[in-house]
Amino acid sequence: MPSVASSSSQKRIFKPRLVNYKTSLSYEGLVTEANGHSAVVSTKSNSNVKVNDDIYTYQGSGVLKNSLNIRDAEELQNIEISLTTERYLCYQSKVTKLNQLDFSHLKNLHFHLFRDVYSWAGEVRDINIAKRDTLFCLFGRIEPEAAKLFSKIPALSNPTSTDELIEKLASLFCELNLLHPFRDGNGRALRFFFEELLFTLGYEIHWPALSQHDWIEANIAGVHQDLEPLASILSEAMGLK
Repeated sequence: MPSVASSSSQKRIFKPRLVNYKTSLSYEGLVTEANGHSAVVSTKSNSNVKVNDDIYTYQGSGVLKNSLNIRDAEELQNIEISLTTERYLCYQSKVTKLNQLDFSHLKNLHFHLFRDVYSWAGEVRDINIAKRDTLFCLFGRIEPEAAKLFSKIPALSNPTSTDELIEKLASLFCELNLLHPFRDGNGRALRFFFEELLFTLGYEIHWPALSQHDWIEANIAGVHQDLEPLASILSEAMGLK
């Protein structure tokens, strides 16, 4: 099993891979791959996010307020995909140890991806949000709950087995997804974080091709304490199955 010690001693540096970001976008139903080309297939609607008095959207619409002052949802989505893809690819990691992968780092990754689009990139949300029947962490509890979750990461360097590592990773991903600390862009930022986390653990990650439905269902299963679907995805992404 790859070790943190071996990866650190060889000064391996994480480098984002375009195929991973394309797959990450596809998990949200934003792009599809056909003949080697990406194409927008749907507009991500903020109507799925249940909020009262949403200070992050333009009044009377589900369009997120943005630095470009774009009021059309489809146009904003296209620009966001383009700008965040460029930001993802130009990311230069300085992470060499697990203890660098904390909540501040997740905030930095979110800021890096979305800085060109949203003024609140990298900032903890100021409202409560929910999707379907899932209420995410109350905004006033995000910081203390994050502290508990991120404190578990250093222990990932000493699993007793690969199965234990996968189980811990699946649990951590599920809990951090429920934290949902940002108004939008949580999924992409979290998967980006896990790419760097798994690289630091000695693994090259390749997100498997999944439908948006299968990705969502795996996360919903995790909410209901069934981590097997997420564990299976992570195991495949790490090349273990």
